[in-house]
Amino acid sequence: MTTYLIGTDEAGYGPNLGPLVVVGTLWEVGEPTDNLFELLNDSVTPAGDRKQDRITIGDSKQIHDTSNLGMLELPTLALIRAGLGGFPETFGALLKGIQSPHRAGLDSISDDAVSMQLPVQAVRAETESLSQRFVDDCRRRKVRLVRILCRTISPTEFNRGLESLGNKASVLTANTLQIVRELIDDTVESSEIMIACDKHGGRNKYAAPIQQWLTEQMVRVGQESTDKSIYQFEEQKRSVEIHFTAGGEQFLPTAVSSMVAKYVRELSMISFNSFWIGHLPHLKPTKGYPLDAKRFWKEIEGTQRRLQISRDSIWRSK
Repeated sequence: MTTYLIGTDEAGYGPNLGPLVVVGTLWEVGEPTDNLFELLNDSVTPAGDRKQDRITIGDSKQIHDTSNLGMLELPTLALIRAGLGGFPETFGALLKGIQSPHRAGLDSISDDAVSMQLPVQAVRAETESLSQRFVDDCRRRKVRLVRILCRTISPTEFNRGLESLGNKASVLTANTLQIVRELIDDTVESSEIMIACDKHGGRNKYAAPIQQWLTEQMVRVGQESTDKSIYQFEEQKRSVEIHFTAGGEQFLPTAVSSMVAKYVRELSMISFNSFWIGHLPHLKPTKGYPLDAKRFWKEIEGTQRRLQISRDSIWRSK
């Protein structure tokens, strides 16, 4: 029986500006294990134990230095190269490789963003060297990064989701489980699938959204608590177990999803700031978080009206 691991995470849940980015990664493993950090220790290292010749993997908050994108970009692009089977030369090529085919794709991304050259700050040769070491290690250990799947949820789409689903946590859960559904569809029958998601807005109960977005089969509740919520179901000879855990980045597939989501969000914000600074050269860039987002909005509001850009396409209402 084939064993798969799926991890999901997001970046941009709190800000008012920029996209919410949700990512899932699918891994095939040759032996039942949920500890890829231990299995792949020749090529990866946890964020708390950095090694120069290993890919550092962990919660993006542990890896990302706001003053140095390269700290996040180097390990993330190394992993993305391994997942895509080649180096994405531009942000557009990266999105084309990891965006869901069921999404709008590059339609909501500016031409400048699509053509943004990668890497932005990391050294490409170092990125490729780390990536190849990881690929070789995976081959020896019979591990395969099958797919990286990303959703970039624009402010317009986010606001529509709030209207239909009622709150931010439900928007995140719906998009996360739709990604999980696509990744499950990439697995073979007669398989065991272990899924780990970070908790969504402190929610403890997920059986109803799992039934709505993920499966028509009966969902069994294994545990629901502040630390962890566990569910199981079976379909088409697949045995599926899904965990929602506080601090889920201890699971390597979830940590990789966290890093990719943060990287895509950071590149999106580089493009967003570049657009507005092109119209207002003295404008200070923003990360989009609530307090600074209000400052940024006041400074661009007049230009936004002049350019006839709708507020809804820029500002997330929650």
